[in-house]
Amino acid sequence: DILRVDDVTGGSSYTSTLILESVTVEEEVRCRVSFTPSASITSDPANITIYSLVSQTRSQTVVAGGTTTLSCVLSGGNPTVRWSYVNGTLIMTGEGPTSEVVIKGLQTDQEVRCVAVYEKVTGLTEGGTITSNTITITVLEITQHPANVTTVIGYPVTLTCVGEGAPRITWFKGTTSQVSSDPTQLVVSPVTRDSAGPYHCTLTWDEGQLTSRTSHVTVYDIRTQPMSGITVLGGNSSVSCSADHQPNFSWYKDGVLLVSNASYTISQKSDGSSTS
Repeated sequence: DILRVDDVTGGSSYTSTLILESVTVEEEVRCRVSFTPSASITSDPANITIYSLVSQTRSQTVVAGGTTTLSCVLSGGNPTVRWSYVNGTLIMTGEGPTSEVVIKGLQTDQEVRCVAVYEKVTGLTEGGTITSNTITITVLEITQHPANVTTVIGYPVTLTCVGEGAPRITWFKGTTSQVSSDPTQLVVSPVTRDSAGPYHCTLTWDEGQLTSRTSHVTVYDIRTQPMSGITVLGGNSSVSCSADHQPNFSWYKDGVLLVSNASYTISQKSDGSSTS
């Protein structure tokens, strides 16, 4: 502590003031008044009490959309306590040596401080402020959701789900859990008609759980296969093929592409086979 004594003389009254600057420890002081070399009086003790920050919440980790409770405890008095983000945005104001704030719906990382303001009142020599250390709130979130996929039967499909940190990831098709060797990816291979449907993943941290957006897997396939037909010599015959969505159709004969809107003559060879 830094001590300084100011003496003031005023008429028949004399005042001496002891000023303690940058106080860091509680003190007990007395004033001794000497009227003559052999006559003096010692005052009653004056105790200097320090208000200080006793405890505060440590940095927190929550899942996106989660809630956290922060506390700030001071050694005494009745300060006005302001909770705010470090950018200056006020969260709430309270009074008293113990203060709590509940922050809900967190979506991004935040930094929060508690500031206790003591006004100058009787018995308190000077007012002042006490500022807590910065409390960092880390928000865990899904950084990559599985995307919608459109594919063709027989092809592979890979869905990806990634979260901050090291969450435990579980995949679902509808409400049925799926087995995956790589937790961040679900590989469906080969795709069948039964592979179509909604997929999602859940990410679980010690702090909570999040569910990804739903990924819809659409599978295209041939709905009606061409059927063999019988016709008389010189007659007509038609073969049809239908498929999902609006595909482009191509017809082949003996591995040769048949051009649309073209005419072909099919004749029978002596061995019974045909040619065009």
